[in-house]
Amino acid sequence: MGKIVKMIFVALLAAASQAFSQDYIFWTDTRDTSAYRGTLDTQDVTQIFKGPPLINAIFVTNDTETLYVTGFMDLGERATASGIIRMTYSGTDTHAVVLDYCPFGKVEDLYDWRETGQLLWLSSCAPRHSHIRRFHADSTSFYLPACWDGVGYGFTINPITNEAYFAIEPAYARQEIYKVKLDSLAPYEFESIYISTANSQIFDVELDLDANKIYWSETHGIIGRANLDGSEAEIIISDLPNAFGIALDVDGGNIYWAQKTVNYHEGFTGAIMRANLDGTDIEEVFGNLNAPHRIALSFSKVWLGVENKQVLTEFSLAQNYPNPFNPETVMQYSLPEPSFVTLKVFNLKGQLVRTLLSKKQQSGLQEVTWDGKSDSGISLPTGTYIYRLQVDDFTDSRKLILLR
Repeated sequence: MGKIVKMIFVALLAAASQAFSQDYIFWTDTRDTSAYRGTLDTQDVTQIFKGPPLINAIFVTNDTETLYVTGFMDLGERATASGIIRMTYSGTDTHAVVLDYCPFGKVEDLYDWRETGQLLWLSSCAPRHSHIRRFHADSTSFYLPACWDGVGYGFTINPITNEAYFAIEPAYARQEIYKVKLDSLAPYEFESIYISTANSQIFDVELDLDANKIYWSETHGIIGRANLDGSEAEIIISDLPNAFGIALDVDGGNIYWAQKTVNYHEGFTGAIMRANLDGTDIEEVFGNLNAPHRIALSFSKVWLGVENKQVLTEFSLAQNYPNPFNPETVMQYSLPEPSFVTLKVFNLKGQLVRTLLSKKQQSGLQEVTWDGKSDSGISLPTGTYIYRLQVDDFTDSRKLILLR
């Protein structure tokens, strides 16, 4: 949403019927085996969880303010196993979700696919094998869909195409990024879309579904991007000390990453960095850290329940919430003056599928709920759609994702 509107929201905190959620970045630290939360607006850093040995991955679900971390667990007589722990954003209400008993295994990265009720993760096992594993929320078991030769690292999912993207380091070969269909996993059905040209470990991967891009980090200090099919690959940042976990703020136009250097006399020195999505304007966000490893972003929820009594200074269209969604989503916008408002939804072919609003409205914050149906009442299929707000001479549009 517009910066001016967002600042007004913060100033009018006392008038709201729903508490304001901060913009956070979370990271794991491999030196002190902890999870941290950093507030992007105030630069405050809080240790929220002191983890098990070899704490590794981290993932957040923005709509439920749930945090996952992974690491080895002490099981007493059962030795250790790599586990996934769920908690709140403040580090409370912690409990193990699932244990991965892969021999000498480590949960490298994970994805909470809440729309399907599944938790998926990439696990590395000895000797140099990687697996995608799946845990159903209504079950206490998981199964092994596929196995690849090599150590796995970054992992993410495209919920529209039902594909997983992940990085594998094959034995005696350069690091590669693969994609595979999740509904028919088999060793011969995955596709290599990128091979590192720097003989460097590809550590993390993230998707920008608005631009149909995949971003990745390499530990030799490289950040790159390509189309989702691997074409038009380019290095957008190089000559960094190193680059580990990455996270994308697509709406803000930024990429964040963790980097750490080793001083043999003083130990690790780490930082969370930020740049534009094209790699320009690099800056430090949090410095003087230990050894930040993997990161995750959480941004303020769409503002709901605020009385329409404040004076707004600009027209603004917010990102729908939740997104992706099923069965409903909310679109919110601000009107600084009484205006005739049109809000429509289009498919990616530019065809109108739903007119949500076409009438005059009073000034203030307004919102419209969409149920994922067309004007004729037909439930639309899974896919990306565009919603467009037009108010007098002001026009703005955003993408949303419908999942069935």
